[in-house]
Amino acid sequence: GQVPASKGNGWLNNKETILAAARIVGVDPGLLAGMAAQESAFQPTIRSKNSSATGLFQFIKSTWEEQMSKYASKFGIPAGTPPTNAAANALLGAQFIKDNLTELARIGKTTPGDAYLAHFLGIGGAKKFLAANQNTSAASLNPKAAKANQSIFYNGGRARSVAEVRQHLTQLMYNKHKQLGVDVPIGGTGVTQGSSNQLAPGQKPDSAKTGNVVFNMGQQAGEGVRNAIGKVHNKVTG
Repeated sequence: GQVPASKGNGWLNNKETILAAARIVGVDPGLLAGMAAQESAFQPTIRSKNSSATGLFQFIKSTWEEQMSKYASKFGIPAGTPPTNAAANALLGAQFIKDNLTELARIGKTTPGDAYLAHFLGIGGAKKFLAANQNTSAASLNPKAAKANQSIFYNGGRARSVAEVRQHLTQLMYNKHKQLGVDVPIGGTGVTQGSSNQLAPGQKPDSAKTGNVVFNMGQQAGEGVRNAIGKVHNKVTG
């Protein structure tokens, strides 16, 4: 399985990149597309104005480096590949989501909306929300995230409850998925083994190194634009 390079901005220019990453990693393609729609509006070089969050799945620098350290060799991603590389961002975004889904399944919380909650707050923050009284003010559980994301945690001047934040995030993702013309519906939250069964370019077959995929180093040129939401997903775990 090869992940093709992005052809530019928008769903159609990134569709094959995202579908290939979903297939190789083993996550629902519609869910992966929905998260990318909400995170970056399918703009591979977008950078948040409020943080280091970059690319299709808006990885902050520390999370990108952690994902590269854990999974770059698995997918044949060359060291030093930046998060603006759409193929790399899609693969590591899909893997990050898969890991979150696997963790959520252990506590029985595997709705698409809660999968996005884990991407938004990090798995630790999501678990805290899911275990809380659902009528509790969400901002009281995570003041730092609330301060950086007031449109998520507040409705006008009123603090949203945990249940309301979960519903709001879910609706944002589904709305963006529809608005940007994604023609692959958001499906389930199950994960599979994936299909990463080809070696990276230049790598010799080695029984100790399996599961690598052909990785396309094509870069999407262009200037990053403003992230209108200014999210802090996977930045705050408390």
